[in-house]
Amino acid sequence: AAFQQVFYRGIEISGSDGPTESELTDDEKEAKVKARCDKLLNNITLSVFNYVRRGLFEADKLTVATLLTLKILVNDGKVDADEVEFLVNGGSSIDPGNMGPLQEWMPESIWAKVKALETLPRFKGFGDSMQSDSDEWRDWFDTEQAEEAQIPGEISTILSAIDRLMLL
Repeated sequence: AAFQQVFYRGIEISGSDGPTESELTDDEKEAKVKARCDKLLNNITLSVFNYVRRGLFEADKLTVATLLTLKILVNDGKVDADEVEFLVNGGSSIDPGNMGPLQEWMPESIWAKVKALETLPRFKGFGDSMQSDSDEWRDWFDTEQAEEAQIPGEISTILSAIDRLMLL
């Protein structure tokens, strides 16, 4: 019963305003219904999040907010589900193969994760690229704020924000 109240609260927040149905054309009615649905979805999502977050420890609130945001982005088609899956759960290749010049500075566990990244379309051939630009990647790897540093190689031009997160 308490959970139903959360949905009702979201609906109440959405309210109703504007001209009556009889004063609108069909296109205006359709636009109004779409806008109303979007507003309801946003308000119910916010109400549910606020309800759930009340029962969370402070340390878990950011994790839940991040997971909820990622799920919304996947549902809206703005982020690929496989990318979110990799970002949340990580990945590691069972047989990562030869590290080449990277073995001088990169731990094998990181190399296995790099090879797992290659299963995603934008990261095809990424390990080979790292091997050919080993010195540049070492500098990036050793940078304290790698999230702000320029990613070596041509791959930096095709990476989205979520790709950069997976790389970090």
